[in-house]
Amino acid sequence: MMSDGLFATIELGSADRAGYRLHHLEVLNWGTFDGQVWRLDLAGDTTLLTGDIGSGKSTLVDAVTTLLMPANRIAYNKAAGADAKERTLRSYVEGHYKSERSETSGKSRAKGLRQDGRTYSVIVGVFVNDGYGETVTLAQVFQQREHAGQPYRFFVTVTKELTIADDFIDFGSALPDLRKRLRAAGADLFDDFPKYATSLRRLLGIRSEQALELFHQTVSMKSVGNLNEFVRDHMLEP
Repeated sequence: MMSDGLFATIELGSADRAGYRLHHLEVLNWGTFDGQVWRLDLAGDTTLLTGDIGSGKSTLVDAVTTLLMPANRIAYNKAAGADAKERTLRSYVEGHYKSERSETSGKSRAKGLRQDGRTYSVIVGVFVNDGYGETVTLAQVFQQREHAGQPYRFFVTVTKELTIADDFIDFGSALPDLRKRLRAAGADLFDDFPKYATSLRRLLGIRSEQALELFHQTVSMKSVGNLNEFVRDHMLEP
């Protein structure tokens, strides 16, 4: 019997490791994780991510959140208690790491590791359902082509494991070549988040958009001022 709650109930052959769990996360040119593939292996287990201030903990958490939520709904770096405007999707794609003040104008400008408009960024998350032996990969590809505004990006879902090294590198001279390669590998590509979100919810068995909203709130939660308001706003349908 299917539940009417936020998440679907799936009958599994084994009660162990039921449902999809994040197996590993890979990033390329995301924030200050620059120039090579960086990988976080979770193997579906509960994981404690520790490190010094500025070591990239929130950057990786925000990568996971970006895979599951539209950019306009994400409070980047909220888990670290940062100001809402401290980080944006553009700052992650361009790799902002400091601000410099112009001696002539007196204005501050962000300095990034990648501001030439030619590099691209990738996030890949692989989710595994051990109960069924099934795998789903979610991915997003970004490129900051203009000096202002949001980066260009497209979205990827596929029912097998992809890796950045095997599937998102050495594809040709431009991102359309990468899109062709991914389609040839059986992936579905989307140019807008709503269609991508529909695909990821179907593949992961998530019946409600509000489930993703609740996930985002719990990931980015620094403190809860009023528990009643939190439940009403994020756990109950309007």
